Amino acid sequence: MTKTVCGWPLQTPRALEALANPDCGWLYRANASGFDAIPGSPIAYWASSAMLKAFNNGKTLDSVSTLKQGMKTANNETFLRLWQEVSFSRTGCRNAGSIDKYDGSIWVPYLKGGDFRKWYGNYDYVVYWKDNGETLKAFKRAVLRNIQFSFRASISWSVISSGRLALRTTPKGFMFDGTGSSIFEGSVPLEYIQGFLNSSIGEACASVMSPTLTFEVGQLARYPLLVEEENVVVEAVSSCVHLSKIDYDSFETSWAFERHPLL
Repeated sequence: MTKTVCGWPLQTPRALEALANPDCGWLYRANASGFDAIPGSPIAYWASSAMLKAFNNGKTLDSVSTLKQGMKTANNETFLRLWQEVSFSRTGCRNAGSIDKYDGSIWVPYLKGGDFRKWYGNYDYVVYWKDNGETLKAFKRAVLRNIQFSFRASISWSVISSGRLALRTTPKGFMFDGTGSSIFEGSVPLEYIQGFLNSSIGEACASVMSPTLTFEVGQLARYPLLVEEENVVVEAVSSCVHLSKIDYDSFETSWAFERHPLL
């Protein structure tokens, strides 16, 4: 009878057999020198030769774009609301997508992480920013990092996820939280970067660089990017974003909701 721990069979006998007989069929060898190609040299024995080649030849994300962690209000109960909780006329939601600077609104669209969702959505919150954030700026415990990047178009992700990495398009007009960190365009279109990170290739990179359920800015910054067929990828991603927007706006949780598609 095979001994088990928490339902899993103990592998000691098989490990000893593999050491004694390398040709047993379940012994895997990895060249430790290959890990040098990966930033930080993690022991990612599952990384394929193609993945190691990408780390050698690709450009890091932070060399073709700007990745920034968002701010912390340190008192969300006071400074954050769901967009449905305040008068729509007092929010910047009505201008989201069309402005790239503060428009004088009392409440401004605010990105947090949110549920697992790709391409578009999770625009749930607004932050109190009356008089250009005077009250929040005076709150000593608040950490208002990178607010100079506010209101710019970006792609964002949930720093903590119970699933895979998922990047969403963020229109102009938003501020962003530490749990909804963002990437801003550089020499490579955001659509291309979004397509890469939302693909199976991006998932494979995440398994090497972000093996836990946390996707930190510093980790994504070192992901390798190979630029090929840029126009094709940008067009495909734009289509994905468009379809995801139609889906998101079909429900009343979106401030762009007009009519349920089944009616």
